[in-house]
Amino acid sequence: MFKFLRNLISLINSSFNSSRLDELIDIIIELRDSGNEVSVQIDGDSATYTCTVDGFNAKHHVLVISNMRPSMQMNSLQKGKGMRVRAGKHGKIINFECSYLEPLIENQNTALQLKMERQSKVASCATTFNFIPAGIHNENSTLNKQATERLH
Repeated sequence: MFKFLRNLISLINSSFNSSRLDELIDIIIELRDSGNEVSVQIDGDSATYTCTVDGFNAKHHVLVISNMRPSMQMNSLQKGKGMRVRAGKHGKIINFECSYLEPLIENQNTALQLKMERQSKVASCATTFNFIPAGIHNENSTLNKQATERLH
């Protein structure tokens, strides 16, 4: 617990760079394991979408979210559209600045492929996160193969 809080405070108080990726992954895994929710906001949309963190693949940086409330209008999303993911843990708030890349679709389930933005002048790796609504958990699915191919 102390390590998690230390990592969270360090992440909030410092600029994001590639060395912070491990800390960010630890926080996302903690959110997944505790069943906490995250919220998603899209530039130009006044709604805040609440989601449950359902799964996370650290190797491919795939985050699975479920129970998106209210339903998102997919036709309003365009490549490069800014998005913010906000997570709260132990009274602290962390925000991920992202931009929308493209959808990945399988059996009427849609994944939103987002690119995490650089948070500072420090050079950081281009990290891709996929935020995937519920129902896509099979590692052998076409969607997961598409996401994996795009990440390599």
